[in-house]
Parts: sequence; C-alpha cells; structure tokens
Amino acid sequence: MVDEAQRRKPTQKFGCPFCQQRLWHLGSQKYYLGDRDSWLEKFFCEEHDEIWMRLSKTLEDKIVATEATSEDWHRIK
Repeated sequence: MVDEAQRRKPTQKFGCPFCQQRLWHLGSQKYYLGDRDSWLEKFFCEEHDEIWMRLSKTLEDKIVATEATSEDWHRIK
C-alpha cells in the first residue's frame, strides 16, 4: 500500500532573484492573480529578508517563480 507521503510531488525549491540562495517558504497567504494558476506569496532569503514572489503554474504542472512587481499587485482578484 502506498502512503500519502509517497504520492506527493517533490517540493520545488526556488532561488532568490538577487543572490540565488534558496528561498524559504513562509506559509503566507496567497494572493491570486485572476485565476488559480498565478499567485503572489512571501518567501524568505537569508541575505535579503522577505521577498514577495509571483508563482505561476505551467501546463506541465511545474511552478515558475519570479519577483513580484507592482503591476502584479494591481491584478489581485
């Protein structure tokens, strides 16, 4: 029998857009950008402190992270 931990997808890790160190997920609220495939979420970088990132799900179910922009905040639904 397969347990739940074995069925989960591996956690994707993201790098800081400034120094490429690993970003740590803070479990903050997600702010969706019109659909459920793009959202803003807060991460932590050991060098740059808290960073808001835009996460977007691709057609292949991978998540791409980029630094959030002021335009992203205006798109929140």
